[in-house]
Amino acid sequence: MDKVRVGIVGLYGIANRHYDEIAATPERELGAVCDIDDTLASAWSEEYEVPWYHDYHDLFASKDCDFVILSTPHGLHCEIACAAMEAGMPVMIQKPMCITVAEADRIIETARRTGTKVGTFHTAHTSELDAIAVIRSGRIGDLMRLSYVSHASRGMAYYLSGPWRGTWAGEGSGVLSNQCIHDINRMHALGGSVAEVTSCTLANLGHPGIEVEDACIAALRFENGAFGLFHVTLYTQPSIRGYEVIGNLGCVTKQNREKKLGMFSIPLREYLENPHAVRKPRANLQDAPRPEVSWEAVPAVDPVPSAMAQFAMSVAEDGPIQAPPEFALRDIEVWNAMILSHFKHRPVTIPVDRDEYTELHQDLVTGKYDLHWH
Repeated sequence: MDKVRVGIVGLYGIANRHYDEIAATPERELGAVCDIDDTLASAWSEEYEVPWYHDYHDLFASKDCDFVILSTPHGLHCEIACAAMEAGMPVMIQKPMCITVAEADRIIETARRTGTKVGTFHTAHTSELDAIAVIRSGRIGDLMRLSYVSHASRGMAYYLSGPWRGTWAGEGSGVLSNQCIHDINRMHALGGSVAEVTSCTLANLGHPGIEVEDACIAALRFENGAFGLFHVTLYTQPSIRGYEVIGNLGCVTKQNREKKLGMFSIPLREYLENPHAVRKPRANLQDAPRPEVSWEAVPAVDPVPSAMAQFAMSVAEDGPIQAPPEFALRDIEVWNAMILSHFKHRPVTIPVDRDEYTELHQDLVTGKYDLHWH
């Protein structure tokens, strides 16, 4: 099979990581690059001996690439992705796929109408395939609760690396749209689809120099009936990441890198609904025996190809796409619903009202609201 030629649109930041993966794989090669910074684009062109373009339309019209990766600022993803599809150029979009549910609808409609392949980097769930396999096998029973936390830090030097960072127009939001869109993706894969954001509080506690949130705590209702808590911050040290997925028969937990499977000695609901107390001498309160937990390792599963490798195979062999735009839409629905819930002070069901969120986002861009806690 001939090498798959990959183009990159947007050459700052994560574009370097994309190039490293391309260069490390014999099945793929860099085909062309594009950026509005001509100095940067020409430097890439000279170093890697590929054509460069200032205008992405010219790249899409060329025969230099088999597909392109978009690593531009978030607010440009939708427009450029749709232009690629209109030109018949398969496109892979960095996370987040876009910044509003209305933009996600446009990407999905364009993909269906043009028949052009589009994939996304909403693939963080692949790091949890072992836990996902246990949960979906039914081993821990019906889900009852999911708690997800991700606490880390980013300094102003990070936000000053690009004028679009930390803005409602350029980044779409803060911790939700950037770092923790990965966590929303993992949460969805572990707990299933979210049906409602029942309440949400956003705040900016550590970054007075940016517009957007650096903290979010949200209560969620999943379609399967489970209750959820999603708590993320970007002003915390040391970093703490993990989750608890509690079922009727057992649980899966992760604390940083330690992942465990716990099996209950009796079903949790059997204990909760048991009216028969166990009498104990000198006890003031009486209760039924609680489930005991036996811990074991989460069974390993086979790894899957990287997002780029999988999309390249899809383009070359006309196969399935690991994370199509419909898959990414789930994450954007929840992120947009959290923001709506905070500013509208009410529960928000999914799917999100497109017009309502578009109007709110425009208000945020114009500075109508302030998230800073003084």
